[in-house]
This record gives sequence, structure tokens and C-alpha cells, in this order.
Amino acid sequence: SPRTYVTQTGTCQNAIHLGENVAVDSVAECQAKCDAHPECVAIDHHQMNERECKLKSHCEGTVGDCSGWCSYVAVLPNGLPTTSPSQGPTSVHPTTSHPTSVHPTTAHP
Repeated sequence: SPRTYVTQTGTCQNAIHLGENVAVDSVAECQAKCDAHPECVAIDHHQMNERECKLKSHCEGTVGDCSGWCSYVAVLPNGLPTTSPSQGPTSVHPTTSHPTSVHPTTAHP
């Protein structure tokens, strides 16, 4: 399923660029190209010149409204950015219930 993207106020900061510009017809197509790339977590895209699409494997910035050159960062269904380390399955240790040893009260006559 396609990922959702959050818009940032400008282009990616401290970006790691993946390859060359990709020609696209829309920002949705640019995001789809990113989804198809195993290392892509974000894109730079120009709202007016929509054919410009740059795939990024690292992107920093501020989420917010944008015009002109914008970056879009993929987020996971839980709302976390894809750049956060993936959580492995937490091993659940069953709590071993120790039976409480009951000492019978010795009745003294």
C-alpha cells in the first residue's frame, strides 16, 4: 500500500540524494517513484515545474505549508517517520509464578 507523506516547508535539509532527477507528471507520481525505491524516504518536488522529482534517502526539515520547491517525507501508518529505527519484536518473558510455600501453623497445646 502506498505510504502517506507529510509536506515540509522547504526542500530537504542535510539530504542524501538518490540518483538523478526523475521526470514525473505529478507529486503523486514522484511519491510513487519513492515508494518503489527501497532506500527512498523523502522527495523534493517543485509545485510549478512538476516534472522535477528528486528522491532522497535522508531528509530533515519542518512540517508545514509550502510553495515552490517542497519536500515530502514518507511516514509509516502509525504516523512515525520512516527514518526512525524499526522496532524488532519484543520478546515477552512469561512471568513464572512461584507457588507461595505455606507453612502450616503448628498448634501448641
